[in-house]
Amino acid sequence: MKFHIVLLFLLLTMVLFSYVTFRIEIIVTDSDRFQGVQIRFGLPFYRFEQIYDYTDPRLKFFEALLVDRWNKSVGQKRDWTWKNVKDIFKISKQIHLLSDWEQQTFYIFKTALVYTVIEKMIWKSRVGGGDAMLAALHTGLMWTIKGLTIIFLGNISRLKKVQIAVEPDYLSAEFESQIDCILKMRIVHIIIITFYLIVWKVRWWINGFAASTRRQQPSY
Repeated sequence: MKFHIVLLFLLLTMVLFSYVTFRIEIIVTDSDRFQGVQIRFGLPFYRFEQIYDYTDPRLKFFEALLVDRWNKSVGQKRDWTWKNVKDIFKISKQIHLLSDWEQQTFYIFKTALVYTVIEKMIWKSRVGGGDAMLAALHTGLMWTIKGLTIIFLGNISRLKKVQIAVEPDYLSAEFESQIDCILKMRIVHIIIITFYLIVWKVRWWINGFAASTRRQQPSY
């Protein structure tokens, strides 16, 4: 009987500390046809894809992203007149470009990176500028961003193999960046991250319900 218990314990330990391999692909595009982010996540028997569309003929991708962050921060949409543009420089302490939900998501993402092994990371970008000078400046900025990102990932997770490239485009102002990663994480760490997510969602639901209840109470 004891032998079977020990054997079961050993098998359970082997399963919990075995690795699960998955793949993440992130594509950021800023062109006349599409402005936004595509995220693809793949497991051996599961695949997920999400598209965030920020296409706006009046704005570039990063401008549209900043406007979206601002609108979500103040809780309403605005017509972007010159007066409203000047209001950006009057941001109070109550205005945050990242919501509480996004800040908590980043914390969980950062925690997950600690337990993650990045087997392979391929990061290719095509950077335009409309002319040679702007394309060269944008290319240098992109190399800087990639260098800082690689340093961050190398310090927080196990980074094994990296391939990065930046291709300048002197003929157009379009931008495209694609990250393709093969990652590994132990099953026990996936369970820990899942537990964090469940606790966070329960707390978020309780806090939201409590706030809703306080708003509904009559005043006498």
